[in-house]
Amino acid sequence: MEAGILLPDRIDTYYQADLAVSCAGLTRDPSVPEPKVIVEVLSPSTAATDYLRKLPDYRAIPSVQDILLVSSTEPRIEHWRRERDAWKVQDFRGEGVVRLQAFDVAIALADLYQDLLPAAGAEQAAG
Repeated sequence: MEAGILLPDRIDTYYQADLAVSCAGLTRDPSVPEPKVIVEVLSPSTAATDYLRKLPDYRAIPSVQDILLVSSTEPRIEHWRRERDAWKVQDFRGEGVVRLQAFDVAIALADLYQDLLPAAGAEQAAG
């Protein structure tokens, strides 16, 4: 299913997230109703749009509790977490455990990136 994100009170904007999680029931609509977690995988060509346009709009969605900006080039996750009426951000680089408050789930960077990025030693041996 597509991870389409509609903004509240705006019919002029529709985003395609890399992943969105919701507790609301599925519909035939391609958008995710009441997303709780939104994940964007950052690539060099999309990072500016994800940071400058999507992130502020995602933060305006009342149901969203966690936003993950996941690097595609290094083990790094920027975790935006809603705490009452404010947003807190944690930047995980290389290692650490991201805890999603929306679902009480913990994700270790080492597990997430295992076998996804070339090991530093392998790059040096190939170069």
